[in-house]
Amino acid sequence: MESYQSQVAGAEQAKQAGDEQMWSGISSGISAAGGLSDKRAKENIVKIKYSNSGIPIYHFNYIGEKQTWSGTMAQDLIKLGREDAIGTKDGYYTVNYNLIDV
Repeated sequence: MESYQSQVAGAEQAKQAGDEQMWSGISSGISAAGGLSDKRAKENIVKIKYSNSGIPIYHFNYIGEKQTWSGTMAQDLIKLGREDAIGTKDGYYTVNYNLIDV
């Protein structure tokens, strides 16, 4: 019979694998969307947590779309002095997620 500690360790490993898969999917989706991270293009914005470096992370959808995404807001990065990770596309801010821990 499996010990309680083994069960807990297995559950933690499963959770970590699930989290990694989730963030991988988020990163892929954001890259496919061109890294569009401008608050002006989003609605139903809900702050869910902070990255290890203090960057706010949100759930949101792009205006007029139903799919929910997770990511950051370029405007927050500007306030945090992380302009190095900001670009622009069609008048909106983008974020290079490879440069931040989100």
